Amino acid sequence: MGDSSYAIRLVSGRAVLPPGGVGWYFCKWNDTGDKIRRFIEWSVGRPLHHNERILLELALIHRPDNSYNPNAIAIAAPAQFGGDRDSRFFGYFYDSQLNEIGMRRLADLSKALGGVEMSCTGIATRDGLELDLPEPAELARAIDEFMGYDDTRIHKKKSLETDRALAAVQVFTYEPIAVEGLRLTTRFGRAGRRIEVEDRLTRRLVGHIDQGYLLLEDERDRDAVLRLLSTSGLRLARPKGRTAIPLEAAWPVTRVPNLQIDIQTEVYLFPPVAPMGRYNPKTRKLWVEDSRLVGPSLCFAARLGLQVVEVGLPKRPWRLDDEVAFDELRDYGRRKKLQSKQEEVAASLMRTLWDAVEATGLERLITKDTIEAKCFRIRQGALNEKKDHFRPNESFVQQRQYLFGELTLADNSGSCRLCGQNAWMFTTTVCTAPVTYCHQCLEFASEGVFENRPRAAEALKMLAELEFSNEPMLEGQLAALHIDSRVPVPPETIDKLLLLRFTIKRGKFPWTLLLEKAGLTQNGLRLSRGTLVRARDGHKCLSLGEKAVCDFLHQFGIQHDREPLYPVDPDLNPRGRRRADWILADGTFVELWGLPSDPAYAARMREKRELAERQGLTLIELTERDLLTLPRVFAPWLPALTSEITSWAWSPIVKPLLPAAPTKNSGNVGGRNAANAAARQDRLERCRRALELQSSGLTRKKIGEAVGVAADSIKALLRDAKFFADPTSDEERLQRASAAALAQSQGMTKELFQVQSGLTGPKVNESWKDADVITASAEEDTI
Repeated sequence: MGDSSYAIRLVSGRAVLPPGGVGWYFCKWNDTGDKIRRFIEWSVGRPLHHNERILLELALIHRPDNSYNPNAIAIAAPAQFGGDRDSRFFGYFYDSQLNEIGMRRLADLSKALGGVEMSCTGIATRDGLELDLPEPAELARAIDEFMGYDDTRIHKKKSLETDRALAAVQVFTYEPIAVEGLRLTTRFGRAGRRIEVEDRLTRRLVGHIDQGYLLLEDERDRDAVLRLLSTSGLRLARPKGRTAIPLEAAWPVTRVPNLQIDIQTEVYLFPPVAPMGRYNPKTRKLWVEDSRLVGPSLCFAARLGLQVVEVGLPKRPWRLDDEVAFDELRDYGRRKKLQSKQEEVAASLMRTLWDAVEATGLERLITKDTIEAKCFRIRQGALNEKKDHFRPNESFVQQRQYLFGELTLADNSGSCRLCGQNAWMFTTTVCTAPVTYCHQCLEFASEGVFENRPRAAEALKMLAELEFSNEPMLEGQLAALHIDSRVPVPPETIDKLLLLRFTIKRGKFPWTLLLEKAGLTQNGLRLSRGTLVRARDGHKCLSLGEKAVCDFLHQFGIQHDREPLYPVDPDLNPRGRRRADWILADGTFVELWGLPSDPAYAARMREKRELAERQGLTLIELTERDLLTLPRVFAPWLPALTSEITSWAWSPIVKPLLPAAPTKNSGNVGGRNAANAAARQDRLERCRRALELQSSGLTRKKIGEAVGVAADSIKALLRDAKFFADPTSDEERLQRASAAALAQSQGMTKELFQVQSGLTGPKVNESWKDADVITASAEEDTI
């Protein structure tokens, strides 16, 4: 056993670790046994006797090239044995041994001496080799002493890592961005719930509020954010002007360090420098990697409002993990306690959730095994919050606001109706009684949690029946309950609507396919870029998004018409065929951009914007993200007594249906008028005549001369003639013609049909003409 007199010596530029009286085994490779025996015999000059122990010199080599551990220390024969490092290799220190010394201590010793091999004493026996070293703590002390580190923890030697950290802490590399307003949202984090703070206008992440501490992405925002939060009712830790440990003169609390904080369950880390400080919330001790970093670390802690009662430092800079016990750096018991509590609570939550499923009769859609499969996710949402954090966290659960719209939080909490977890009670205009739903169940309803497609389709069908008048809806519409506030429903119905949403994982399934499986697109035409559906005012829409806009305009009495033509423009609309999505009564054009990220589509968007500007048109531009804020977009057109902020949430049940806005009748239905009819008849006559001439044996040239068609066009004319005589002779062409006929009957333009069908221009032209002929023939047969 070593004592305080144990010391490492420097001999010819090499560190020599003397014997310490403790045998250390090491990890040997399978093929090193014979090599070790040869080395012993070479060193002693003979085989060893039974129970004989001989002291031999061994080499210790730092191997930073070890892919498993760059701090690995190899045991090898000394250089005089001959050969390179690999041929002299015997094995490695176990990682557990390095951890007891300090994982990087021996590696640091080697690097300090330029990476040369170190020397120690080995004990050779007939059974092999072991090392003769002192106890791990004594060896660690000797290394620190040799390296010039002492218990004062005053780091006199400069560290490159510390230089970099100080440079990063003192300088911000970008200009500050003003914060004008805030949006608060409660979210689940690694250490429970916390409140996300965003800029209201730009949605830039400003920071978080976690356990009463304001944690900012940019510490320069603190004063402005605290001022904006002063009316929020939140109780926040305030910067400490007076601290238990005096701040350094160079780092007063008014100085702003470029630091952040990452609050984990058992420790608070100080990034962005990897991390330079750690705060143990149990002991209130701040551990800092270098004495030169204490000033900015204490300053930052004071700005956050952390109460620091003691500062801890390693002997060697950036070696806290090596030198300090794991449970001193962090409150490890807190994590274990939280996990144990969560597991206990989760079991109860799953039992109560199953009871709710049975009570609503949804056992076939949400089975007990599917609930158990989400045990880990449910456990993460089990709350273990202090009372003074619980109410603020509940106040900013945005999913509650999205799902229920107008609501009022009560003065007390209760048990979630679905899982039994504690949550804040609230009243809402869509329910006949106060209700309580926890954050996690509201999140499950807003995002969906189960991923079985057949069950999701069945749930979607039930939701369509209960909320959407059996009409198809956008996936995003499930974010809100669609209940007429004048006819509120009992809590049991709300339970069922929320649980049905559990079964539909958002973003998991192709939405149109799920609607089809639910039987909700039977009255629509499935095309290549969406589904043609009818809005509630009778207008034909090329997507569910268009239907949502049409429904809104109709329900709020805003007169509108579909697909108006833009004015002719010699450059941007020479043929006058460009159309908008809607036109309002005052001539305002409205566009819902469906594919703004597609380059070709985006180019057409830019051309339409320029066209509207040239022609002096008012153009309202929408994307899918605007659908929830249509009342704000169309506020100038809402009826006089309608509030700008309505209960609209893409819902078809906001208010009684109004009469449909009048539409313009051009006298041209499906492209068929007197002129078109005459041209069609002439074409059919030429086809019939060409087919007769071919049957009589005439050549194509003669047929062309007879019917007045160029020779290079007669082949196509004959093909058309055969198709019109018997459309079933070309099934693919007949299918295209039928699709075009359906599009014409629903008021679609040829250009839109091409976009939706994905056909080439020539095929579209052919199908459009074929549809005209087939439809006209069918009408004549009916008459």
